[in-house]
Amino acid sequence: MTRIPPWVLILAFAVSACGSEAVEGDGNASAAESVPAAASRPAPAPPSGTEPAVQPAAAARLPLQPLSEEDMLSSTQMGCTCTFNSRNSTYLQAIGDELMVRTPAGRQLCPITDVQLQSLGQSDSDVTCAGVQMSISETGARILSPESDSSSAPATLSATGDGVTGTLDGSWGCAC
Repeated sequence: MTRIPPWVLILAFAVSACGSEAVEGDGNASAAESVPAAASRPAPAPPSGTEPAVQPAAAARLPLQPLSEEDMLSSTQMGCTCTFNSRNSTYLQAIGDELMVRTPAGRQLCPITDVQLQSLGQSDSDVTCAGVQMSISETGARILSPESDSSSAPATLSATGDGVTGTLDGSWGCAC
């Protein structure tokens, strides 16, 4: 029997308490199930002058680019927000049932289930958005903050897309 880490239970409660819809189906969905690339939909290009900041050298080989402030504020979703951050940049944002990343083709929005979101951060789980396969591995202790209904942990983001694979150290966290 697999032991479920306490932060997963807190995140599951937080996600359900923030108004996310329940996952449909028989409840036996695989946590490693990924969002099909065909389900992603590119968003319109940001207006001139809102391009994301220059990538840090460590992220140069990553098939993702930092999200701009405008990208992150453009979501129409409400509820808990989970992000992967590194060196003052956000590379992945999930709100409600929407995963947002930026590739060389621009801002990408992909559907994500509660099961997939809750499994990110576990070593055997990944998700695909806009043809980029991503996984997040927590590399340190998770800090829970019931006062602010949030949690975070040091983590590594691994991403593969268009023949490029890269990793980036940072922080994986959620807040409701």
